[in-house]
Amino acid sequence: MHDLVSDLAKFISKQFTLSHEDDYSSEILSKTRHFSHSCKNIDIKKFAATFHESKRLCTVLKFNFDSSLYRFGIEELGKLTNLRERSLSILDLQNIGSPMDGKDVKYLRDRKYLKELVLEWKVGNNTLESHLIVLESLQPLSNLKSLVINGYGGKSFPNWVGHPSFSNIASLHLEDCKFCCSLPPLGQLPSLQDLSIAGLDRVVRLGCEFYGSESSSIKPFQSLKVISFKNMLNWEKWFSFDVGKEDGAFPNLRNLEIHECPKLTCFLKGGLRAPSLEVFRITKCKSLSSLPDKMHIFFSSLEELYIEYCPEVESFPEGRLPSNLNIIYISNCEKLFARRMRWDLRNLPSVKIFEVIGKSEDVESFPDEGLLPTTLTRLHIEGFENLKYLDKKGLQHLTTLEELKMWNCPKLECMPKDGLPASLTTLNISNYTVDGLEQLQQEPDGCANPAADDGVQYTLIVGDYNDVYKMADAYGASYLKDSH
Repeated sequence: MHDLVSDLAKFISKQFTLSHEDDYSSEILSKTRHFSHSCKNIDIKKFAATFHESKRLCTVLKFNFDSSLYRFGIEELGKLTNLRERSLSILDLQNIGSPMDGKDVKYLRDRKYLKELVLEWKVGNNTLESHLIVLESLQPLSNLKSLVINGYGGKSFPNWVGHPSFSNIASLHLEDCKFCCSLPPLGQLPSLQDLSIAGLDRVVRLGCEFYGSESSSIKPFQSLKVISFKNMLNWEKWFSFDVGKEDGAFPNLRNLEIHECPKLTCFLKGGLRAPSLEVFRITKCKSLSSLPDKMHIFFSSLEELYIEYCPEVESFPEGRLPSNLNIIYISNCEKLFARRMRWDLRNLPSVKIFEVIGKSEDVESFPDEGLLPTTLTRLHIEGFENLKYLDKKGLQHLTTLEELKMWNCPKLECMPKDGLPASLTTLNISNYTVDGLEQLQQEPDGCANPAADDGVQYTLIVGDYNDVYKMADAYGASYLKDSH
């Protein structure tokens, strides 16, 4: 009886739900309400002939405009008047020519249920005016909440992208739009919280066009919480909206990330006012010479600071770093590290974690006396090629330090005999050589054997698998660990 009811339910449901995972074998029925496909071997002629005739079709998982679907055309979207999907992805739009009805016809204008929209082109080598017309014709209703535009090949965006009438958009991603020379006025989107901009190769500057019209009564980016810029190959300057104004453009920004923007030279003149910013990460900006001005004032809530592979940055901004900082991470910023005694970290009352990575070829001892804040609980040192010993005077004031990691410091000879803080519970030395471990074991004058029985949990990780067995007798299997 159960099987009979189950079979009957499946038979009836097939009239309303159609899914093609492998091969297309039947047309879309007049009763079909839900359709999805993931196969490539579709009978396009049969598909196109029956698709728009299904007046009750409510849900389509994905539109993929394969080159064989060229004649199906974007116009067919306008015939599916019953679509009720909240999320719609339209892919391979490069295979669609200019709509026959022109850019003034909006094929998604009746999609009142649509909340999330993905529009994707395969990235090409040439800009195409037809992309602009297609994107114009795909303007959704203003109740949209999430928009992704990927691979768009036009030189500019249509007016609807960034228009303040889209008052519900909370998430917007622009990716690999390589021929666009400027950004739309995204600051005018009053509900925008998450903004990602990546791969816009021809954008050179961010200015007033990014924030919106100066005559507008809308204050830009009032709801924005997360913004990231990635792989902006020609971006050079970021101009401020709020110079000389007390109320900035980013009052609720929490997370700012800038990654691989090799020509970016400087930040907003006068500083970026982001009083709620908690995380600031900047990576692989090889031309950047300075960080934003007045960080201790304008980034007053900053808790985490990450600076990686920015070789031209020489110093922190004038004044001091924000007092709420909890994590400081500096990686491969040689000029910045060379001026480390100007960092003025000792006066920061909240720093718990400090990590520094880099070759630092001239450094034989670390940390320098008075360099690190007394509040540290975790210190990570990595990649110091010529580091020979830890500086007792630089460690002795770290009375709350619990964890010390030293990775890829092959010339390390010894630890300070009386200099390791009494609060230390974990010492982690990794990717070490056998010769280096033997040097540590020899206990030169004024140095301590890191395997001494003093209540500290030691982890010694060697670089070669066979080294584990060579050193097991000397250091004990309880704390010698293989890195593989």
